[in-house]
Amino acid sequence: MRTIILFILVIFSFQTFGQKLKYRIEHLGAENGLSQGSVYSMYKDSNGNMWFGTMDGLNFWNGKTMKVYRPSKKNPFSIDGIDIKKIIGYKVNGLLVGTENSLNIFDSETEQFKKVYFRDQNGKITKNEVFPISVSGDELKLWLGGVGLINYNFNTKRQQILVLEKSFKTNYFSNVNTTQNDVGQNIWIHGDQGLMKYSLKTKKIAYFFSKNKNNLVGKNEEIVKIHIQKDNIWIGTFDGFIRFNTKTLAIKKWMFFDQKKPIGVVFDLSTDKDGNLWLGTEKNGLLFFDTQNETFEQLSNKGSFSNSKLHNDEISHVYVDNDGIVWVNTDPYGVDKIQILPGNFGTYKLNLEGKLPESMQNFSIRSVLKDKNTLWLGTQQSGVWRVNANNFSIIDGFYNLNSKIIPSNTIRYIHKDKSGTIWLGTSEGLAYFDKNRFKQVSDPESKMANKFIRVLEEFKDELWIGTENGIFRLNKKNKKTAICNLLSDSRISLIKFISDTKVLVGVFNEGLFEAQSADNFKTFTVKNLINSGIPTSLLKLNEIVWVGTSNGLLEYNPKTGTKKWIKREDGLPNEFIYSIEIDDEKQLWLSTNKGIVKLDPKTGKIHSFSMNDGLQGFEFNGYCSYKDSTTGKMFFGGVNGLNHFNPKEISIVGKKNTNVLTDEISQIRPNQISYFLDTEHLFSKPLPNNSTFDSKFQIFKGKIPNFSYTPNEVWTRFTFKNKTNKAWFLEVGNSRLSEMEVWLYERNQLILYKKSGDKIPIFKYDVRSPNPIFKLDMIENQDYEIFIKASGTRDLKFPIMFWEENELLEQLSTNKLIWGIYMGFIILISLYNIFLWITIKEVVYIYYSIYILLFGAFQLSLYGFGFQYIWSNSWFNEIAYFVFLFISNIFLIQFTDSFLDLSKNYKTYWQRIKNSLIFGSLITTAISFFYFKYWFNYLAIGQGVLFSAIFMLITVDYILKKRVIIYYYGLATFFLVIATLIVGLQNLALIEPLYQEKIIMAGSMLEIILFSVALGYKYRQNQLEKERQQILRNQISGNLHDDLAASLSSLTMYAELSKRKLDSPNTELQERFERISQKSREILGKVREAVYELNPKNDSEEEWLERIVNFGKDIFETKNIEFRALIAEGFDSKSIIPAYRRDVFLIFKEAMNNAAKYSEADTITFEIRKSTEGKVLSLKDNGKGIEPSMMELSNGISNMKARAKKINGTLEINSAVGTEIILKLPNY
Repeated sequence: MRTIILFILVIFSFQTFGQKLKYRIEHLGAENGLSQGSVYSMYKDSNGNMWFGTMDGLNFWNGKTMKVYRPSKKNPFSIDGIDIKKIIGYKVNGLLVGTENSLNIFDSETEQFKKVYFRDQNGKITKNEVFPISVSGDELKLWLGGVGLINYNFNTKRQQILVLEKSFKTNYFSNVNTTQNDVGQNIWIHGDQGLMKYSLKTKKIAYFFSKNKNNLVGKNEEIVKIHIQKDNIWIGTFDGFIRFNTKTLAIKKWMFFDQKKPIGVVFDLSTDKDGNLWLGTEKNGLLFFDTQNETFEQLSNKGSFSNSKLHNDEISHVYVDNDGIVWVNTDPYGVDKIQILPGNFGTYKLNLEGKLPESMQNFSIRSVLKDKNTLWLGTQQSGVWRVNANNFSIIDGFYNLNSKIIPSNTIRYIHKDKSGTIWLGTSEGLAYFDKNRFKQVSDPESKMANKFIRVLEEFKDELWIGTENGIFRLNKKNKKTAICNLLSDSRISLIKFISDTKVLVGVFNEGLFEAQSADNFKTFTVKNLINSGIPTSLLKLNEIVWVGTSNGLLEYNPKTGTKKWIKREDGLPNEFIYSIEIDDEKQLWLSTNKGIVKLDPKTGKIHSFSMNDGLQGFEFNGYCSYKDSTTGKMFFGGVNGLNHFNPKEISIVGKKNTNVLTDEISQIRPNQISYFLDTEHLFSKPLPNNSTFDSKFQIFKGKIPNFSYTPNEVWTRFTFKNKTNKAWFLEVGNSRLSEMEVWLYERNQLILYKKSGDKIPIFKYDVRSPNPIFKLDMIENQDYEIFIKASGTRDLKFPIMFWEENELLEQLSTNKLIWGIYMGFIILISLYNIFLWITIKEVVYIYYSIYILLFGAFQLSLYGFGFQYIWSNSWFNEIAYFVFLFISNIFLIQFTDSFLDLSKNYKTYWQRIKNSLIFGSLITTAISFFYFKYWFNYLAIGQGVLFSAIFMLITVDYILKKRVIIYYYGLATFFLVIATLIVGLQNLALIEPLYQEKIIMAGSMLEIILFSVALGYKYRQNQLEKERQQILRNQISGNLHDDLAASLSSLTMYAELSKRKLDSPNTELQERFERISQKSREILGKVREAVYELNPKNDSEEEWLERIVNFGKDIFETKNIEFRALIAEGFDSKSIIPAYRRDVFLIFKEAMNNAAKYSEADTITFEIRKSTEGKVLSLKDNGKGIEPSMMELSNGISNMKARAKKINGTLEINSAVGTEIILKLPNY
């Protein structure tokens, strides 16, 4: 065995507890929808959503709502397993989820799980715990409970057992879920026998911290969890944690923190992007370990404020995501989200655990004083404490516990006089510090004993004491007190001498008074400067006195008497001012009820600091500030601790913001937006401190950043200041983005990351809206920076808007109402035109109806409502607007053709153009289903231009030909053409893209209305033409009847009479007269038939069947042919559509004529019968039949077939034995 020389160093590390980390904690539990409070697996996906694995299902959290995935017998694509063991990422948006039964592959697009089961060493499928480790290409490494380490290939579906579990058993917390790959070819596993390394290259096993005889290094340890960080493996044990370097084999162990406090059991560990370690412990909460300085900081359940303390101190799981946010399971209460804030200010909490009973412990600092290298801290109920000013270690404290050490544990004011004496004002009297202890001032002759003291002010050899019952004057030498007759029995809030003869005194709710005296304040002249509010602090700078009050900051000039207020509208985050200090640059620093404020007295410029700057909390305490005149360092005390800082080191991040969110506004469009096109896809996320990244940006000149159609990723950036405590939402008013990512930074610290776009299922949106909308996680009076990265195949524009919550909800409701009205209007007009088509039978109406519906679908897809309500397929949504646009254009062409009678007026020339346009649209649409790129948008614009040009030429031609209908068509299309032109120019980034969807909507609605008017005009013109034709028919019919028919009748009669008057039989003359008479009767019959057909009253042919039968009787009787009519029982002659009756009559009239002339039959039968497919009408004779060649040459037969086709029927002729003509009509 190889000898390994190893230096093992066990460190007993400790550090004084002083809060250095700045953080904000949010809790997620059952109240947020979490299925169970014990969360042993977490994962943040590429869209910024969190996944939590519990023993009661898989939880999805999008930052707003929780969704739980559980097994379901009804759903074959549900997850198999309720106990989630481990979650890792897979491919782009997928997950690999291990449960107690199987491996589940989750597809985020379909929300379906595909199950994979594995075999044991005997080849049998087993349902057991699955812990996915890592994916490389098509191969997955996983641990299968009861079996061991497995390699699985997704393509071949083959598995290989690498290490059997029986050779390396684990039994604690199913902790093999921390089995991990390192950066090389090794897999590290821990269990009962310590730590094992399996080499994928050599297939060999090495042991560490193990009882195994082949153990390489380290004593046997009972390991709880492991975490790999480059060459280091961090190991959690039952009594601390170990750092193990896999290259040098160096070991270092930590067992203590915070002055030798045992770390105890480490349940889990993880590292952040800076390489620091986060430890989840059994009893000590979450420990932060600075790996460079090897110092600790504790986050625990102790504290007064929920946003800075954990929900519980038992941390079973720790997960640090790629954005640096720490997620911990405060078992069994759920998940705590910890955001690390950058911070400008040092923060200190007085940790009195173990020093005082819990009931006496309090973080609120009521007064602060620095004496040499010692800080005196007065508390709300824990007495007064001395702390080392350098490392904030506690020196000692003075408090009443078992004996009375000070007048009261509630400290209100600490003052150091000119002689160096420390004075202590409490809620029950005054004390001074002498010989390392406090002595209470108890003048038996004084009425000040046990008074509630609020403020102390030194004047010459006296100490002026402000109490709840007026002012007392104390002689510092003899400790004698006397009542001051200034503002007697008033609740004093402030005393400040601004000269030897003038003092300013504040009174609770009565304001500020100025007292002036010429006799050492034995007598006074008093005037009221402010008649309301609570003066709390005062500072004199040159000739100006600055007074902090509960109503704002007062700027007062004692010489001139002028007063000026600075309030919330001037930039203060809150008007309650607690303390005022001035730095070496003559800048004022104020503590308020909403953080710390820096004020430039000359310019009036205000900058607010908040929690993200490292403040102990928003609320501070009155009379609690101190400035070290030597170092310039300042101290401000608040309800949750102490802030300390040097003003020279405080950085104000960000440029001057022109975008400000205030209480007075409910919406705002940001300006000063900068951008750049990432043509080489160099950046996957923002780099706020990177000069190369920053130099890429340039200011966009315009209201709305617009980049037309581009294959590149577009970045936009802007800053803003939030001065409100309202909930704000960010909307990017473009529903056509394929992918969009948003980052919100606060002082270069990532606060929020969200992903949206068509490739994200709509149910995962923060707000269910076609446009990406995000709720911004912000605090009041803070500067923010937003980065947006987007890409897409459609127009890339960024109409960015901030919305206050109520205004947003109202806007969304209004949009839904507008779109509902619009779509209802389209559907109504479409249905109306379908009704007209059914009634009038003019194809122009059905073309127009389909065009309207398709254009409505185009609008729905263009503005995201189709994706939101109808289809959720991102692939189809990418091309939907394109498909609907081109198909709607096809029906627009057909409608235009029918409406303007283009085929009639331009014949072949137009037919070629129309067919080319339709064919081009169909081909382009078909291609888009298989291949769609950003430049297809230019095809759509080009097609629109081509259509417009063609129809413009037609319009000009029609105008020249004085066809009035073109004016109706031109007026109707004008508004949509203009709207389309405007939107096209907007999409090409030639004009500002404002109100884009409203423009198209208005244009299309006007088009629909005007086309309805145009169709009405066309219908009226058709009716007038029909009336004109009817009048003409009446005239022709009358003339034929009255003139020609009468003449023919007379001719017939004349021929008959002439024949009878022949004196002698003359066969030749009789035959001629007979022929004249016969021809006259035939012509007369035809004329009467023409008169009948021309008569408008006979257009419906209600007596068509009777006419056919009578015609047959008449014509066959003259030929001595027997005629039979067989009509099926129950047949209704009105079942034949009126428009078809005349054609049916003419078909059989022609057939009967032919039969009478050529058949040589003696029997002819006309029959009507019913069939399942419709009606069958036939004429059958027993004559000689028709030669096949004659069928092709006969004009009569051709006309009969044409008429049958016209009425959607079929005509058959059978001529084997006799002739049978069959007309088949469908059921209408």
